[in-house]
Amino acid sequence: MREDRHTAKSRSRIRFLRRRLASERLESRSMLAADFSGLSAGLVDRIDWQGLAVDAYQDQWVVNFDSKQAGQPFASLIETSGGPGWSVTELGGGFHSLATPGTGIDTLSFWAASAPGIVSVEPDFVLAPTLVPNDPSLSQLWGLSNSGQSGGVADADIDAPEAWRVTTGSRSVVIAVIDSGVDVNHPDLAANIWRNPGEIPGNGVDDDGNGFVDDVSGWDFVARDNTPEDGNGHGTHVAGTIGAVGNNGRGIVGVNWEVSILPLKFLDDSGSGSTSAAIAAINYATALRTAGVNVVASNNSWGGGGYSSALNTAIARHNDAGIMFIAAAGNEAANNDSIPSYPANYDLPNVISVAALDRSDRLASFSNYGRTSVDLGAPGVSIYSTTPGNGYSTYSGTSMAAPHVAGVVGLLAAANPQATVAEMRAAILDTVVPVAALGSGRTVTGGRLNAAAALERIAPVNGPRVLSVTPSGAVPPPVAEIQAVFDEEILGASLVAANFQLVAAGGDAIFGTSDDVPVAISGGGILQSPAGTVTLSLGSGLPDDSYRLTLVGTGANPIRNLASEALLGGGDAVFTFIVDTPEPPPPAPFEPNDTLATATEALVGGANEQVFSGVIGDGAQGSRDVDLFSMVLVAGQTVDVEVVAQVSGSDLDSYLRLFNSAGVQLASNDDAGGSFDSSLAYTANATGTYYVGVSGYGNSLYAPATGSGTVAGSTGDYVVAFSRTAAPLEPNDSLAQAITVVPSAGTASFEAIVGDGAYGSRDVDLFAVDLVASQELTLTIVAAAAGSSLDSYLRLFDATGQQLAANDDGSGSMDSSLFYVAATAGRFFIGVSGYGNSVYSPQTAGSGAAGSTGSYRLDIALSEVVPPEPPTPVEPGEPNDTLATATVGLPAGVGEADLVGLIGDGANGTSDVDLFSVVLGSGDVLEVAVRAQAIGSSLDSYLRLFDANGRQLIANDDFGGSFDSGLAFTAPAAGTYFVGVSGFGNARYSPETGEGLGAGSVGAFELVLRRTEPEPTGPLEPNDTLAQATVVSLSAGAADMTGIIGDGDEGRRDVDLFAVSLAVGDTLTVDVSARDAGSTLDSYLRLFDMSGQQLVVNDDFGGSLDSLIEFTATGAGTYFVGLSGFGNARYSPLTAGSGRPGSTGSYSLAFTVIGLGGPDPDPVPAEPNDTLATASIGLPDAAAEAALAGVIGDGAAGTRDVDLYSMSLEAGQLLNASVQARVDGSTLDSYLRIFDAAGVQVASNDDFLGSQDSTIAFTATASGTYFVGVSGYGNSQYAPGTGTGTRTGSTGFYTLLLGRVALPLEPNDSIAQATVVVAANGSASYEALIGDGVYGGRDVDLFAVSLAAGQTLTADVTARDVGSTLDSYLRLFDAAGWELASNDDAGGSRDSYLQYTAAAAGTYYVGLSGFRNSRYSPTVAGSGVTGSTGSYILDLTLSPSYTGSSSRALFAATADASNRSTSTSAADLFRMIALLASDSNPSSGR
Repeated sequence: MREDRHTAKSRSRIRFLRRRLASERLESRSMLAADFSGLSAGLVDRIDWQGLAVDAYQDQWVVNFDSKQAGQPFASLIETSGGPGWSVTELGGGFHSLATPGTGIDTLSFWAASAPGIVSVEPDFVLAPTLVPNDPSLSQLWGLSNSGQSGGVADADIDAPEAWRVTTGSRSVVIAVIDSGVDVNHPDLAANIWRNPGEIPGNGVDDDGNGFVDDVSGWDFVARDNTPEDGNGHGTHVAGTIGAVGNNGRGIVGVNWEVSILPLKFLDDSGSGSTSAAIAAINYATALRTAGVNVVASNNSWGGGGYSSALNTAIARHNDAGIMFIAAAGNEAANNDSIPSYPANYDLPNVISVAALDRSDRLASFSNYGRTSVDLGAPGVSIYSTTPGNGYSTYSGTSMAAPHVAGVVGLLAAANPQATVAEMRAAILDTVVPVAALGSGRTVTGGRLNAAAALERIAPVNGPRVLSVTPSGAVPPPVAEIQAVFDEEILGASLVAANFQLVAAGGDAIFGTSDDVPVAISGGGILQSPAGTVTLSLGSGLPDDSYRLTLVGTGANPIRNLASEALLGGGDAVFTFIVDTPEPPPPAPFEPNDTLATATEALVGGANEQVFSGVIGDGAQGSRDVDLFSMVLVAGQTVDVEVVAQVSGSDLDSYLRLFNSAGVQLASNDDAGGSFDSSLAYTANATGTYYVGVSGYGNSLYAPATGSGTVAGSTGDYVVAFSRTAAPLEPNDSLAQAITVVPSAGTASFEAIVGDGAYGSRDVDLFAVDLVASQELTLTIVAAAAGSSLDSYLRLFDATGQQLAANDDGSGSMDSSLFYVAATAGRFFIGVSGYGNSVYSPQTAGSGAAGSTGSYRLDIALSEVVPPEPPTPVEPGEPNDTLATATVGLPAGVGEADLVGLIGDGANGTSDVDLFSVVLGSGDVLEVAVRAQAIGSSLDSYLRLFDANGRQLIANDDFGGSFDSGLAFTAPAAGTYFVGVSGFGNARYSPETGEGLGAGSVGAFELVLRRTEPEPTGPLEPNDTLAQATVVSLSAGAADMTGIIGDGDEGRRDVDLFAVSLAVGDTLTVDVSARDAGSTLDSYLRLFDMSGQQLVVNDDFGGSLDSLIEFTATGAGTYFVGLSGFGNARYSPLTAGSGRPGSTGSYSLAFTVIGLGGPDPDPVPAEPNDTLATASIGLPDAAAEAALAGVIGDGAAGTRDVDLYSMSLEAGQLLNASVQARVDGSTLDSYLRIFDAAGVQVASNDDFLGSQDSTIAFTATASGTYFVGVSGYGNSQYAPGTGTGTRTGSTGFYTLLLGRVALPLEPNDSIAQATVVVAANGSASYEALIGDGVYGGRDVDLFAVSLAAGQTLTADVTARDVGSTLDSYLRLFDAAGWELASNDDAGGSRDSYLQYTAAAAGTYYVGLSGFRNSRYSPTVAGSGVTGSTGSYILDLTLSPSYTGSSSRALFAATADASNRSTSTSAADLFRMIALLASDSNPSSGR
C-alpha cells in the first residue's frame, strides 16, 4: 500500500502547486509573476515562480485564451501576431500550449499584454511522481522514508520524498555545522561543502578581510586554523544527514540533495569543547550572514555546562541576523523543564530544541523531553550517515535528530528565500504530525517533524500573513485574551467566530483525540485595533491545558484583506500554546531573620533538601537586609547552598556566607558559574549548628549576631536551595560499632565509602540486621557498575563473629551479592570491605589487610516472614540402609513427596545411609533435593541414584552453591529406582549391603522428591534426527505429509525429518504450505545427504513465508528433508534439539519426484580391510566428505579387528576424521589413528571432548596417500602393514565421518585477488583463517560473487559460536570498492551476518576481517590495522533471481541481523575442529 499512499500524496502535491501557481490576468506592460533571470539554454530550466524554485520546459507556455473576446481562434491569433517559429497545440477548455523558440522575455511580455483574449500565461511546469534519488543506501534512511523496514512503523518519517517534489535544496543556501568538524573530502559530501567566494585558497592572505586567513571552507576553532577536519566522526555524521549529495549513485542522500555545508569545528577529536570556542563559531556564522552569505541555520548537536549569558547573547545575535539555531535536546532521559540542558533551553525565538524518536515513533530511551522546553521530535535512533574516511555508520542520539530539522530549514530557505526566522519556525512547529509518545507534556508541539507539510506552509502566497500570535509557548494564567498580528488590515466582514477556532487538547495533551474540547469565542469578542491587530476576548480566562488556535483561510468567508485576498492565499494557519500554572515556591521566611537568634530553621525533620524563596530588602534594614538560615550538621557532613536570582530575572546580586554557632565565618561566595548568583559547599569538621546568610552584594561584612551591616547592598527576590549529604557512617568497623538496619517494607539502602574511616584501605563497614528462622536475606552492592573504583567483598557473620557466607564477584561483575536463609532467629552482621581485605576479624576494628576503596550502595532486602509448612511426618524407620529395606519415597502414581530423616541414627553410626524407592515411567523426570544446612542442620549431604540392580546412575555432593545436594534424572526405562542419602565422607557405600567405606557427616534432613511425566508427542514424533526420520512412500512420484513443528519433546527447537530415496538424475521438489494456509509457522527447509551434510536450503519462496526447495540427485541414495521454524535454521540433523528456538505451527508438505529409476548405489566395501594393502577407499579424489559405516569385530581377527581407509592429501590440506559409535548407542569404544604411506603413525585419538568416540584433525605436511585406522580401545598398537594387534579391543558398529578441507585461500586480500564464489544450488561455504596470510592481524579474505538485479545475498560467519578466537567483521563492496553494507556482531554473538539485495546486476565482494580491522581498503592488500584473528566458516546463500520482494529483505544494502539464528550445528563443530588448532593469536576484548 506504500505506492498507493505515495501516489495520493503526489496528486495532493500537484493540486497544491496548481493552487499556488494559479494563472494571473496580465495588465498592459506587466509580465508574469516570476523571475526569469535564471533561464538557461537547456530543455528544462530551473526558475523562481512566485518565490518557489521550480522546473519548467524552456520557451514553452500554457495560455488560457478567450476566443469569444478575441473574435478569432488562438491559432489565427498566432499566425497573425506571433513571432517566428511559434507553434500551438490545443489542450481543450480554452487552454493551449504555446512554443516560442528564441523569443526574448520582453518580446513575449509585450505580446501577451497587448494581444486580445489572453486570460493568463504561465510556464509549462515539469511534473513528475515523487522524486526518489538513486543513492544505493536510501533504504537504510528510515528517518527520511520509513516503509516499516527492520520492524519500524510505516510513515514514521519526515516525508522527505514528498518534500523533494517541491525542492531538493539549493547550494545558495548555507547551513553551518558547529561540531567536531567535517570530512570535506568525503565523496558524498565534497560537492556540498561551502566554498568562500571571497577567499583565494592557499595565498596566506585574508582576502575577504573577515579576520580569518584562507578560510576557504570554514574554520577550526580548536587548532585555530583553516582545516576543520573531523577526527571524531560526529560532525561528519551530522553533515551527511543535512546534505549528503543526492542522486549521485553513491552512498546516502541528505535531507537536501544540494546545499552548502559550512564546517565550524569547536569540539576536539575526543568530542570535548569550550563555551568560548562555541561562541567564536556562532559569531563566525553570524558575521558571514551580515556580510551577505546566505547562512540560514546552524546545527548544534552538543550541550553541557550551565547557563551562559555570553552564549545566550551570541545565539540572540544569530537570531538578529536571521539565522535559525537548531539544538539537540540532550541524551540524559531527563526533563529539560526541571533540569535545563543548554544550549537547547535558551528561550530565544530562533532556537528549536529537538528530541529523538525511533523508527516506531517512540521517544528514544535516552532522549530528553520537556513540555515547555523541547519543541518537537525527529528521527534519532539508528541513523545511517557519513563518517570520516569515505565511510558510513549508524549512530543514535538527539545529535542525529537535530540535523533532520536543520536540513528542513535548508529546504524551506530554498523554496522561499524571503522567509523569515519566525516564518520558518512557525512552518516547522505548526505542521508536526501528532505522536502519542510526544504528547502528555513531553514536548511543546506533541509531534514529529514533517518536511512536506512545512514546505507547503512556507510557500510564498498572496493575501495576509500572520506575523505573530500571543500567547505562544507555555504561559502562566490568567490568559483572558489572544492577540493575532497580521501584516495588513483584515476585512471586518471576515472577523467572525467561525474563523477563529480554539480547541483544548484535554488530559492527553494530544490534539485530534476524543477528549478535545472546543473553546467558544463570541463574535462580539473579536476586535481589530490598530489595523492588522486582532484581539480575541476569552472572558474569565483559560484553564491549564494545551491549546490549538486555527485561523481559517479557506471556505466561503475566510479571513481576508481589504482586497478580499484570503489568508495565506487560501490556507489555514495553526498555532499552539500551553497554559500552565507553575508550582508555587515554598513560603518565604518571615522577617525578622537578620540574626543568629532569629534565623529561619532549614533542613528540619530529617530532610536533606529544602528550597526557600525570599526577598532581600523587605526587612527593617532595607538595603542592609540579611536573611539567615540555621541547620544542624554532623561532623563530615557536607551542605551545598545555591542562590538563584539574576538567572531568573531578579535584580539581586547576591552574597553568601556560612557561620558556625559562634558567628565565625567559615565560607563565603559572591559570583558562581559565570553569573552574579552565589553558591558554596562546606563540609563540617564538627557536629553542631551552622548558619547561612544571604545578603546583597555590597553588604558582605555584616555581623551575624546583630544583623547589622554598615553598607547598603543589592536588593531583590531570590530562591535559595539547601542540599545536605547523608551523615557519615563511621566508625562502624566492628560488631560493637555496627550500624543497625531498620528495614522499611522489608528493604533498606545505605550509601557509604570504603576507605573513609580511620583505617584507610583496611576500612570495613559493618551493619546489624535481625532475622527470624527461615527468613531470607538478599544483599546487593552497587559500586563498579556505577563507576566507583571499589571492587567490593561481602561477608555475613553470626552474633559471635563466625562467618556464615561470603561473596566476591556476583552476576558477572566486580560488585558483590549474597543470599542467605537464617537457620535460627537472631542478630546477624553484614560486612562490606574492599577486595584484598577479606579475612579481617569483625570483632576487632582495623584488623584486616589493605584492600580496594571507593563509594558504594548497599541494598538490603528481607523476605516476608511466613511460617513454613511442616513436612509430611514420614519416619524412615531404621534400618533403611539397603535396597531391600528402602523406605517408599514415590510409589506409582504419586508425583511429589516431602520426607524427613536423620543420618547417624542407624546401627552404622557415621556410616549411616537412608535409601528411598521411587517408581518411574519411561521418560519421567525425577527431581531430588536435600535440605539440611538450609534448615540449620549440621549435615553436609551426599546424594546418589541407583537402578534396581544397585548400579549408580548419577550422584551429587553440593548443589546451587551450598553444602546441600540436588539432582535431576530422566528415566530411560520404566521401573523402580533408589535415592540414597548419606553424609559427605561416606560416598562409596554399597546399596546392597549398606556398608560404607568411611565415616561421614551426620544430621537431620528434609528430602523433596518430584516426578514429572513427559509431554505427549505428535503423530510423527520422534523424527528429529536422521536416524528417526519419517520414511516418505511415493505413489506415482508424489506424496503428501502433514505435521506440527513444536509438538515434540524439543518444543520450539522441534525438527521434522523425512527420508526419501532418489536415483541419479531424480529431481525432488518439496513444497511447504503453512502461512499461506493460515498457520502460525514461518517455515525453514533444508536438504541433507546421508552424512548430514546440507545440500540445499530455503527460507521464503515466491514472496511468502512458506518454503520450497528443488534438488537434482547427482548420486543414488537416501536424502533427508528437514523442516523447522524460522530461527531454528542451524540445527544438526544428527542430534535432536541441537538448534535454537524457532517459529511453530502446523504444516502440510508436498513431495514430488521426477525421473525415478537410476542405477543402484555402489556396494559398501567389505572385509578384509585390516592392512594398508587391503584398505577401503575412504575419500575418492573428487570427494570432499564421506560417511562410512562399519563394524569392529566382523573380521577374521575378532576383537583385534582393524578397519583401514585410504585417501590422498595435498601438502597443507586439512583432514577431519571422526568416529560416531557411542553417541549412536554402539558398544564400541573407538580408537582412531592416521598413518602416512609408509605406515608411520602421524596422529591418534582415543576420547574426544569427554566422550568415548574419537576425532582427529590432521594437516598434511607433504602430498601423498594417507590411511585412517579404526579399532577398539585396547587394540591401539596394531601394525598397519600387517593388521596384527597384540591385544583385544572393544567391538561394535560405527560411522566414520571424513572431511577433506579445501586448500588455503591465500592470497585473497584485495578485490583483484578475491576468491571467486561458485554457488552450487544457490549456496557456498568456505573454511579458512584470518591471520594466515602475509599481513598477519591485518589479513582480509575477499570473495567475489555475481548477483542479478533483485537477487539477495546472505553472508553468515561462524567463529566465536564454535570456540574460535576470531571476533569477525563483515563488509560488502561494489566492483569499485565502495562499501554497501557492513556488520560486526549479530544475534547477540560476536559472529557477523548481513543480507544485501542487489539494485543492479554485477560482481560484488564480501570482505571478512577481524574486529578493529574494519576500515581497510578492499583495493589495497594489507591496508588496514591489526585486528582479531582465528578460524571461521563463511556460508554464502543466494536467493533465486526472481523480481519481487521478500518479507525480510525489501530494500537494497540492508545489514539486517535481527532474524539471524545463532545456533551451531554438529556439522559446523566438526568442520571447525582442525581450524580451532590454528587460532594462535587470540583477540583482546572490546
